[in-house]
Amino acid sequence: MRVSVVMPTYNRRYIVAEAVRSVLSQTYQDFELLVIDDGSTDDTAQVAKSFSDSRIRYIRLKKNGGVAAATNKGLREASGEFISFLDSDDLWKPNKLECNVTYLDSHPEIQAVFSDLEKFDGDTYCSSFMRTTPFFSKLLTAASYPEGIALPQRFMYLCLLQEVPVKPSTLTVRRKAVQRTGEFNEVSPSGQDWEFFLRLSRFACFGYIDRPLVLLRVLGDATHRVNAERDKLFLLEVLRQEAAHPEAAPEALAAARRGIADLTKHLAWHYLATNRRADAFKALFQGFCGTREMGLLLRAMAIWMPDSMQGRVRTYSTNCARRESAGPARSLP
Repeated sequence: MRVSVVMPTYNRRYIVAEAVRSVLSQTYQDFELLVIDDGSTDDTAQVAKSFSDSRIRYIRLKKNGGVAAATNKGLREASGEFISFLDSDDLWKPNKLECNVTYLDSHPEIQAVFSDLEKFDGDTYCSSFMRTTPFFSKLLTAASYPEGIALPQRFMYLCLLQEVPVKPSTLTVRRKAVQRTGEFNEVSPSGQDWEFFLRLSRFACFGYIDRPLVLLRVLGDATHRVNAERDKLFLLEVLRQEAAHPEAAPEALAAARRGIADLTKHLAWHYLATNRRADAFKALFQGFCGTREMGLLLRAMAIWMPDSMQGRVRTYSTNCARRESAGPARSLP
């Protein structure tokens, strides 16, 4: 098969069949589907095995090792020229694979292609995830690219130092590029996709199709929610290492610091939501020491202020950050 679809899953018997059907209903049919069961304790196996299509390969891991371990097993089993990923709680639109493969066939210089997506988070619906991203969305303010646009390697590297616009379920990548990048990092139970994309972006050119070809559904058992703290601590360390690289260019260093500042704020919000005020203060203060972003220091100080003053400080901090990051839409060379 030309495309290997890697679908890691864990205890998703209630929803995995929908994901499988979205693959089987693709207009492009030259694929194999590798369902990697990460040691489920429910009836995920029975659901996956209920499909009679010979292109589906069900592989069960003996114990739960995390989404990275399951994905790596799929990569080792994959035989296709292209690798596509699908989280078992997401759905593909029928032309997703066709659009990806057509684009890669037409652009041999591109190693990976991703698209926009629709996002469902409880009762909240977003018709274009890409237009909610602070950095990447600037590319889309002046034009849209429904047939796709080639993104310079440097652009995506700088983008991924500060945010992750790529979601695994939207991505198709050449297997040779995956082999060069290496496997997903299994240290953290979450966040490993961002770290993988960052490594890929050091040499790969990405293509982007400005159409929502995927339905992303954020469920209560989503890995990044269950492991919110470990996720952000892992990614903060990844970005700190990038910022500390002795050969980091000033532009990359600035981008990494923006990414660190943003992740720090999200980590602090998590701590505050779980009544860990001291941990929130520590995270914000450490973030300020590493980035010198005054907004983080102001937020740290606001934690110990009366509630009536905290909102004002946060608003002022947010406005300062917006002024620092404001600028025209990023043009591509």
